[in-house]
Order: sequence, then structure tokens, then C-alpha cells
Amino acid sequence: MKTSAALGNQNKNKSSPVWAKEPRTTDFLDGLSRLCSKRAILEALAVLGLKAERYKDSESEFDVLFTWNGQRFLGEAEGKDNKAVNVDKISQLERNLSEDYEREEVKDYAKGMLFGNAFRLQKLSERGDFFTEKCVSSAKRLKAVLIRTPDLFFAARYVKESGDANFAKRCVEVIIVSEGTVVSFPTAPSPEPKLESEAQTVVLDQTPTLPGVATNENASAAPTGLG
Repeated sequence: MKTSAALGNQNKNKSSPVWAKEPRTTDFLDGLSRLCSKRAILEALAVLGLKAERYKDSESEFDVLFTWNGQRFLGEAEGKDNKAVNVDKISQLERNLSEDYEREEVKDYAKGMLFGNAFRLQKLSERGDFFTEKCVSSAKRLKAVLIRTPDLFFAARYVKESGDANFAKRCVEVIIVSEGTVVSFPTAPSPEPKLESEAQTVVLDQTPTLPGVATNENASAAPTGLG
């Protein structure tokens, strides 16, 4: 029979994406950066507060689609094992934007987004630029957003672990306002470690001395009243 703790862990594992529940180690971060699943991208955006979804009908299929303050966003995801994301993917994004606009229920052009995971078989510290010069140039012409998926995952995991809604809001803001550039996410605050010995010292220093009560320092010299 499973304990309540075991069931809790099991439920947590079911609800949490892999990038949000694994230990924070260098090897894992390198492994995490190789992920470029479309589902993981949607989950990460959801953590930041963007209710994105995939769209598919008999004629069209889009990796990412969401609306923010009345503005529609349409995204394409691409991963490359040993090279940067090239202009072909921006061209596909441009075709998708036009295809989306042709749908009868759509009234306005969506803003394009390209999620890229380049050189994913290499460590993050050894990678080059995620997008080629032509890709960036075309993104500027389209005013499209360029997002490195490892950056997105790390930002989302911080929010998942900390519950920092203000940081999530800042991440969404930089995504929304970016045009033709690679999104630069805000730096996640670093927790300030507090040593156990320091915490104990503070507690002892702040302990009040009551009249007639012996402290630890003079307890041995204090009369016991049992002489």
C-alpha cells in the first residue's frame, strides 16, 4: 500500500514537466537544453502565464498559438543537432502567418515567434549563436520574436520553483515587446544561503534574559535552592 507521501510524489511527477522537477545539476542542465519538444514549450509558457496551445485542422498546423491583451501570437519550433537555426524556418513561419490570416475567423495578422534550440548535442557553454544572420535579418523584417528554448525553460523552472509571479510577469513583458531580436530574459534572483550556525547565533543573541532566571553562561553558578 502506498503512503500518502508516495502518492503525493506520484501526483507531483504526473503534473510537473521534466524540466521543472529534476535536480539542478550541470549535467542535467546540459540535458535539459537538448529538449525542444513542442509540449515542453507550451508547458513553460503556461508557467509564465501564457495560455498557449497547438493548433491543427484539416489544412493547417501551428506549433504555438496564444492571445495576449488582444494581440495574437503564432510560433514555430525548431531544433538543430549541430548547427544554428537557419532562414528556412523563418520562411516557414512567414508562410504559417499568411495561412493563419487566410482563415475566415481571423481578423488580424498574428505576431510571429520562432523557438530555436541550436547545437543541442553540445553543452550550452560550447554553443554558438542559435540563429543564423539571415534568420535574424528576416526576423527583423517580420518583427518576429526569437526565443532560445533553454532560456525559456530555465526562466519557467525558476517561476515553478519559487512562485515568483513578478518575475513571470517580467518574462512575459520581454517576450511581448521583442521584435526582430533574440529575447533576453531577466536574470533570476539568486537565493541568499543562510548558514545554520549563523541562524542559531541570531536566535541566541535575541533571547531575552528574564529577572531571576539563569542564562546558559551563569547556570552553573546559580543557586539551585536544594542545598
